[in-house]
Amino acid sequence: MNHNNGIDARTLSQLKSLSALSSSELERLAVNMTVRRIRKGARIFDQDEAASMAYLLLSGTVKLSLVNQEGRDVLLSLLPPGEIFGLGAFSPHTQHSFRCDAFSDCTVGAIRSETLIDILLGVSGERFLRFNDLAMHSLWTMFLRCIRGLGLSLSKRLALALLELSASFGVPHARGTALAISVTHEDLANSIGVSRQKVSKCLTEFKRRRIVIRDGRQIIVNPQRLCRIIEEA
Repeated sequence: MNHNNGIDARTLSQLKSLSALSSSELERLAVNMTVRRIRKGARIFDQDEAASMAYLLLSGTVKLSLVNQEGRDVLLSLLPPGEIFGLGAFSPHTQHSFRCDAFSDCTVGAIRSETLIDILLGVSGERFLRFNDLAMHSLWTMFLRCIRGLGLSLSKRLALALLELSASFGVPHARGTALAISVTHEDLANSIGVSRQKVSKCLTEFKRRRIVIRDGRQIIVNPQRLCRIIEEA
């Protein structure tokens, strides 16, 4: 990777995604950006890697993918020039949720997330991250659960959905973790995109294995056994 900048405000202004920025904002962006020329196939950042930098694709194409619960590499998107990526840097938890590779020879600008937030929004990075955690955490968690379920079996997707519910609405129970809300089979089916009949059949198997217990209308789950379902080969 070549760290020679060779970028200026005029070059950035040619990117459609930055057309609304003022000349002074473009100049600040250019000054604070480190440009890397990356060969096809090279990794830009890895899944779960610590994230402090955001990225702007200046030329070429990059690939976002995810290693799912079965260890399979799932293609999420191919990004064109002008895209800002590496959104893990905009989360207080500061880890990349996806991996990113150069799909073709490309040129990428890297900039600290706090600096980019200041240039684009005019607020401190700390204040934005605090707001982002309050306003977007639940939506981001839901999005990641849907993405991580790609290519997984029904039982694993259902286990992921139940784990998410137990994390958000679970209360300690003598037999595991009780869900403090009433969730129907249809609700669960809609959350993972399958029929209610298929979810009912899967839940019957979960009950047989004591992964899920019904106590009247209350659902009690065993998070450890749900995790083992997800980790099964």
